[in-house]
Amino acid sequence: MFTVTPQAEAKILEFMQAQSGKSFLKIQVRGQSASEYLVHFLLEDQKKETESQFDHQTFSILYDTIDGNKIQNSTVQWIESVSGSGFRLDNPNKPENNLDSPLAVRVQEILIRKSILHCSPWWQHRAT
Repeated sequence: MFTVTPQAEAKILEFMQAQSGKSFLKIQVRGQSASEYLVHFLLEDQKKETESQFDHQTFSILYDTIDGNKIQNSTVQWIESVSGSGFRLDNPNKPENNLDSPLAVRVQEILIRKSILHCSPWWQHRAT
């Protein structure tokens, strides 16, 4: 279900050790943008009935059962850059109402074509 990079695994275990009693990494889908699911990472101490569990080698990952298909086959990464550091989910799954879908692209083409045809040059809008 999930792959965890060695750097992410080390950080997760470090945070779990610092917050004794927290034995699960929870990946929560909090919404979506046009091209990806927005996720949040947190540590939990117990599993809820509405959650599924994936057992990694050294810890377990929880996620809401209803969101499983949105984040399956993802990779948990730890990223460090000049902008900051944190966990990232490299997720191959994209929202179905993606703006890159064939239907959305076609609608965008039509809207652009109609807006170009119905727009007059700026100089024709000057007050007289």
